[in-house]
Amino acid sequence: MARQFTPHAAELARNLRGDGHLAAALRLGAWVLDEVFPEGMTMADAARTAQIAPSTLQRYVAVTELCRRLEQTSFEHLRLSHLKLIVAVDEAAQADLLVQAEDEMWTVAQLRARIAGQRARSAGSVLDRIAAWVADPRRRECELDVPLDVLDRVLADLTWLRERKR
Repeated sequence: MARQFTPHAAELARNLRGDGHLAAALRLGAWVLDEVFPEGMTMADAARTAQIAPSTLQRYVAVTELCRRLEQTSFEHLRLSHLKLIVAVDEAAQADLLVQAEDEMWTVAQLRARIAGQRARSAGSVLDRIAAWVADPRRRECELDVPLDVLDRVLADLTWLRERKR
């Protein structure tokens, strides 16, 4: 059945040049999810059919899945380029980020900066926890069979990484 949609898929793909249009991307993603995959075609098959790069088609499918999960397919201020950034974020944070970006009318650059800031804070907090664990002398003695000089080198490396992330 998906092969019947070949001209339709190719037309949708042509409408997505440049920044693209969210509605066309969602239709193309829905075509893959609802027609291509159930028929047993691969993403590569679908990309050839739609005459679009497989990685690009993958992003449209991810955007379609995001919109379906959040039950929202249209936005007043957000464009396809916003949603392509949001799908790369941890799934637990996607809904809040999407709502905030829509409510505050963020540009793509503002959204990109917010995501980068969240990733840096997240990486920093993980490094902080690891460094605290390594630095705790009680853990050194009771949980690890690692020489203290090795732990000190690990702690120094983690401290350097943490400072670099800030």
